[in-house]
Amino acid sequence: MTVIYEFGPFRLDAEARSLFKGDQPVPLTPKATELLIVLVRNAGSVMDKDSLLRAVWPDTSVEEGILAVNIATLRKALQEGEGPGLIETVPRRGYRFVAAPRVPASPVRRRPGLAFGLAAAALLACASVWLATRTTARSSTVRLTPFAVEAATEIWPAYSPSGDALAYLQGRPADFALVVRSATGSGSVVVDTKLRMGRITWSRDGSRVCYGREGDFWCAGAAGGSPRLLMRGVASAQFGTRDESLLFIVNVKGKAKLMRSAPPGASPAPMNVELPDSAREVVSALSPDGTRLVVADAESDCWTVSISEGRSRRAGYRARSVSWLPDSRRVMFAEMRQEAGGVLLIADEDSGSQRPVLQTPSAIHSVSLRADGGRAAFATGNPDWDISEHKMTGQFIRKVAASAAQETAPDWSSTGDRFLFIGNSTGPYAVWIGARMIAPIGRSLYAKPRFSPDGRQVAYVDSQGVRVTPAGGGASVLVVPLREHVSTLCWSAGGEQIYFASHGSLWRVPSSGGLPAVVRPGNFVIDASNDGGWISISESPGRDLYSTAGDVSLMAAGGRLVPLASDTALAGAFSRDGKRYYTMNKDQRSLVEWDVSARKPVSTIELQLNENDGAFDISTHPDGKRILIMTGGLRHDIWTAEGWQP
Repeated sequence: MTVIYEFGPFRLDAEARSLFKGDQPVPLTPKATELLIVLVRNAGSVMDKDSLLRAVWPDTSVEEGILAVNIATLRKALQEGEGPGLIETVPRRGYRFVAAPRVPASPVRRRPGLAFGLAAAALLACASVWLATRTTARSSTVRLTPFAVEAATEIWPAYSPSGDALAYLQGRPADFALVVRSATGSGSVVVDTKLRMGRITWSRDGSRVCYGREGDFWCAGAAGGSPRLLMRGVASAQFGTRDESLLFIVNVKGKAKLMRSAPPGASPAPMNVELPDSAREVVSALSPDGTRLVVADAESDCWTVSISEGRSRRAGYRARSVSWLPDSRRVMFAEMRQEAGGVLLIADEDSGSQRPVLQTPSAIHSVSLRADGGRAAFATGNPDWDISEHKMTGQFIRKVAASAAQETAPDWSSTGDRFLFIGNSTGPYAVWIGARMIAPIGRSLYAKPRFSPDGRQVAYVDSQGVRVTPAGGGASVLVVPLREHVSTLCWSAGGEQIYFASHGSLWRVPSSGGLPAVVRPGNFVIDASNDGGWISISESPGRDLYSTAGDVSLMAAGGRLVPLASDTALAGAFSRDGKRYYTMNKDQRSLVEWDVSARKPVSTIELQLNENDGAFDISTHPDGKRILIMTGGLRHDIWTAEGWQP
């Protein structure tokens, strides 16, 4: 089964052993690719060096230094700078992939009021279709309720033993808060902050929540209070279900070992239990009767371990997260799949049978069952892109395109009475002017569409090349057919030419059609001033304008090149009179205003954004007082589901 993981601008095809940034292949050696797959499949977990060497070079004796070389290769390919990156080095232990990869699927959005209803309706519809087509059991209606859907990521839910509270992580990678909230959704307590992603465990009496922090295992009161260190060198563990003990997995000389600390915090002792060598604690679950344990290996294949017999066997499924039903015979798990979004299933560990409970449009990351098995909490996530209007001072005015879908790539008309954008509220992506769709694009995102200087036409890109269509609607004209990706485009000041970036070069073509000509090799276009004096360009970023930083230069009409800004985000726009140019800072939360003639920064504009949002594209209004901002990011929400047949 093909599994594709997405993180930031990257897409990793585990079956094809290929990494892409946007649609552009990222060249990697086979071993570097294998290493990345192992790290991504074990996201959030520290992978010790021996496990990585054994997984990537299973039949070869290699030195540890080869691992560091390939980690460096990956970091360069992932364009990590001096700050925190996707791959974290854990001193004296190994490496951890810190992002939360997702399996791409249809969007699910959090939005007060109507959007909650739309999202719930979509989830319910998918669940109904799935149950109708995949099961022969009695019909059941699965009820879905949004639980934690704030403007942040909510992930790793964990029900308390009594089921009256739910703990989860809220925030963003490397800066999560551990929140304990009433299962009714009323009051909440922040237990700890500045945490990385990882599983949460409750004590047997429900008085404490325990979690990993900086490679150690900590506990804190569920009602608040100072956290307490419980075990050093243990990032994830779980309490015994029949006695006061703590179980966790460690790696000893390349072998996974199940350890027991009784009482919790005492010196651990190994248990006489056979585990798969690459078993990892972050995906493991102890049955309510304490006789069986489900663990996942480095490939996310699950194993059922009989603690009394000391043996393990393959469970027959791959999972991100597992939770036991109260009969200690069945488990609910979130299946890792791409083509059907997220799926919750129940597997019978004795018979090996499986049945689906719920399908969601987007991938499910983690799941927790209430102790009575009647309700499940799960985290599901998608990118969330909106377009909002801000004053030129950075003050938020309003959302102008924000639905239960994605809206990207805004552009004002020359008169400022209309704006266009790319959206997918009807399914495939399309170019929209306000609430009216003017041109379909397809199922992939292409270059930002642009109004012509007179506002009568729109240039855009689809899978066939660069097209021009009337802004009022009508048939489009294929200006230049291209099979190669077009990353950016814009019109010349008079509208006679269209500039676009493709094949790693800056090109121009008559807007009525004709043969394209190379303007500058190794460059791409960002924007053109309306007075015809300047075009902003940079070195080609490949296929992802929004996540790339670089140097921006201004090209005069005669081809003269003048440096402007260095090491900045590459989304930018001219003012209507061409005297000012606005670049996006790399923090993606502020703009820099430049004096074009002096080529000096004039001011910094701080944008009023939600805490976990970033700004990725801008368009200036002709009146010079307003800007459109494309904002968003990848988030997970927590929903609850109940009502399935037991």
